[in-house]
Amino acid sequence: MKSFRTHLNNHQLPFSDNKPLKNQLLIFVKIRSEAMERKIAILGSGSWATALAKILCENTAPISWWVHKEEIATHIRSEHRNPSYLSTVTFDPDRLNVSTELDHVLNYHEYIILAIPSIFLKDVLQRVHKSIANKIWISAIKGIVPDTSKTVAEYLQETYSVPIQNIGLISGPCHAEEVALERLSYLTISFQEEEKARFLAKCLTCSYIKTSTSTDVVGTEYAVVLKNIFAIAAGIAYGLGYGDNFQAVLMSNAIREMETFLNAFHPLKRDIKNSAYLGDLLVTGYSPFSRNRTLGNMIGKGHSVSSTLIEMKMIAEGYHAVKGIITLLATKPIQMPITKAIYKILHEQSPPKPIFDKLTVALD
Repeated sequence: MKSFRTHLNNHQLPFSDNKPLKNQLLIFVKIRSEAMERKIAILGSGSWATALAKILCENTAPISWWVHKEEIATHIRSEHRNPSYLSTVTFDPDRLNVSTELDHVLNYHEYIILAIPSIFLKDVLQRVHKSIANKIWISAIKGIVPDTSKTVAEYLQETYSVPIQNIGLISGPCHAEEVALERLSYLTISFQEEEKARFLAKCLTCSYIKTSTSTDVVGTEYAVVLKNIFAIAAGIAYGLGYGDNFQAVLMSNAIREMETFLNAFHPLKRDIKNSAYLGDLLVTGYSPFSRNRTLGNMIGKGHSVSSTLIEMKMIAEGYHAVKGIITLLATKPIQMPITKAIYKILHEQSPPKPIFDKLTVALD
């Protein structure tokens, strides 16, 4: 009984020896349940979902974490770690509810973080048996919805009638692997309504995570899509043997290309040098943790696109995203030579060396 009293006190519930323990337990459960209703659930079981679960468990009331396989859920419950991704991260079981019941998770949480690969988004949402329009959705997905040219925000609006003010975005610069190591990292939280952005930013701030907020939901979402495409270009360049000098030119042209795209598709007063744009691009283009850079590096070294995709254990969102971006570019007369070069290499099976030989002429 002493351990239960200690547990109650640790959760800042006033404890009284004059009240029956059963009544105090009911009060405790009620307070915890009410807190969870406005709190956060994460959908996904990969490295980024694991990293976000780790951050949130630092600060918030117990969160729910939906994973797609019961064996993963069972392992997290018993061993307090994800068996497949960032397995060095351990979780406090008192702060984490792991479930494979998607409807149940959605019922009790207002803020829902999507941290699943874009190629699985449609399948996951189709499992939901009730309207999701009244939830607040935060995309931690860094890609275009496959077979469309839509961002996650656009897909939620058009397919599920989620109002734009209920859609937010988590962007970097931040790699999941560095979160696991508790290295200082930065997140940008974007919502049209500043109050929602501040709430989520507070939940994600801890000793090794600094946060900022933005109201540029559309721009930051396009930025996280584009930076993956440019990171593939950086990887190909490295694999082909280009040095640091060319990499610098490539990245400086990439940020201009990003700015051109954003001005064409979502004109807004923004500082492209902010970390949500330039910072995220740089870490994805240069970091050895970047799966998109890794994809490009292997292709540059001579691996075929198909064999590289099979060999990589994690999904490089830039591979799928570039198709959607190319579709959008057909509607606007803007020049994006890096993006078009990566599309030709990935989806038209063009050899990377001659494509990059031409690209060096186009860049300045």
